[in-house]
Amino acid sequence: SMPGVPTADTIPRQMRLVNPGSRGHPDLCALPCLFFASGSCGNAETCDFCHVYHGARPRKPDKRQREMVVEMPPERCKAFMFPFMQKKLLELNPSAASWRAFVVLCAASSVDSPPADPPADTSRQERSLVKILDGMTLRHLLVWAQRT
Repeated sequence: SMPGVPTADTIPRQMRLVNPGSRGHPDLCALPCLFFASGSCGNAETCDFCHVYHGARPRKPDKRQREMVVEMPPERCKAFMFPFMQKKLLELNPSAASWRAFVVLCAASSVDSPPADPPADTSRQERSLVKILDGMTLRHLLVWAQRT
């Protein structure tokens, strides 16, 4: 963490949840508020960006990896994405309602049950994608899955 920049440890939990953008920090919150980090967020409690320090940026797929996912058949794409979504969701110790929502997402995507692991028959490029997916937050995985 950086000196003078608020962190999850230095801000009481109830204060972190005041602004909408900080809800779900660090896995499901919005992008960091650049104005809050510099001490000048004029939106305060109504800001749609996170007011808690994020540390390093989460990993994101590069252009080649994004194109590879767009070109994948939908079933293979789901086989890559769902294990990481499931892993991230389980790390959050989900409520029963959250888990049911994930199961509904799987059903809506024609996945009988989420695969436990990415496909074993992966190419070198796909293995690099696995490393990126593992480093992404749940929020970023969900947003990216929606776009693909």
